Amino acid sequence: MSQDLTLVDTKHLQELYGEDKEILSIIFESFLEDSLLIWNQIGTLIELNNFNEAGQKIHQIKPNFSMVGLTGIYPLIQEFERVVKDFNGSDKAGLKAAYDNLDANVQAGAGNIKLKMESL
Repeated sequence: MSQDLTLVDTKHLQELYGEDKEILSIIFESFLEDSLLIWNQIGTLIELNNFNEAGQKIHQIKPNFSMVGLTGIYPLIQEFERVVKDFNGSDKAGLKAAYDNLDANVQAGAGNIKLKMESL
């Protein structure tokens, strides 16, 4: 059985923040309000052929996936950043499909973060 990449890694969070529920709440809220907004802009930037800015925005928010415990998604974001930065324009439909596939994981992970916030 494969691991659900969208689950919040509570062991990782425990290592980073201990029992500090206040900081966890702040980090979760920031991710949901700021990082997700930026993530959603990336899809638009790809559609507008602005791959350089899309790569910069991915780089900007990449660490936040680990900070909120989405350690399963983090390597996918890291690889997607590399693909976008190296993109030569040859298969934009494939790049958009890769974004859409990753977006499904990001949105599911955000849902899991919301659930985790409720249990704090």
